[in-house]
Amino acid sequence: MVLVNNPGTWQAIYPPLRHADWHGWTPTDVIFPFFVFIVGVAIPLALGPRLESGERSALVVKVLRRSIVIFGLGIILNGFPWYHWATLRIPGVLQRIAVCYLLAAIVYLFTSTRVQAVITAALLLGYWLVMSVVPVPGYGAGDLSPAGNLAAYIDRGGPRPAHLAIREGLRPRGNPEHAPRDRDGAPRCPHRKLAPQWTRFRRGRRTARHRRHRGHRRGRALGIRGFRSTNPCGRARTWCSPPASP
Repeated sequence: MVLVNNPGTWQAIYPPLRHADWHGWTPTDVIFPFFVFIVGVAIPLALGPRLESGERSALVVKVLRRSIVIFGLGIILNGFPWYHWATLRIPGVLQRIAVCYLLAAIVYLFTSTRVQAVITAALLLGYWLVMSVVPVPGYGAGDLSPAGNLAAYIDRGGPRPAHLAIREGLRPRGNPEHAPRDRDGAPRCPHRKLAPQWTRFRRGRRTARHRRHRGHRRGRALGIRGFRSTNPCGRARTWCSPPASP
């Protein structure tokens, strides 16, 4: 991402390090979704053991504190070093991650796996429906162009439209993080809600595999011990050692 955001010159950029203008994608475009997915994978790994021990209230406080810290770090990095608050862009990368982490962690702490699947499906379908049906003034409904989609319209209509002003060459539109929210209608939070399900699936398979192979390991260990108990080299090393030189 350092090379993506600071290539040295915007006139000569290695193509894989460029964001797609709108349609399609490049390797650079999958970095942020992977950020979100990996954070979601970490949620059951970090919170699951303590949730099973009944520490839900303490975990809620921890999630809130961590979300605030991540959001604050995003504001600090976005404004450094001058902090022009009139044009400072609030929804940066870390800020989006903080909000999605907060929502996904709360859902994980208070709902079952089936409810989480229903929420994920409802978010995806609901987002697609809103982007396709709700009309945008001047563009109509279902316009998924860079300027005509509903997400971009809401972004432009915020209390501080000046936050869309960015330096020439970075991004031609008002989403410098290039989060795919404005490109393909894929909201970020379902990525993070799907990740815990994937983690549970992997943990379940790993546990089953561990139980299955544990018996094999015990059998091999018993076989080795039995061999050593009957093998003279196992009982007394001197029996199989070469005679000492005079």
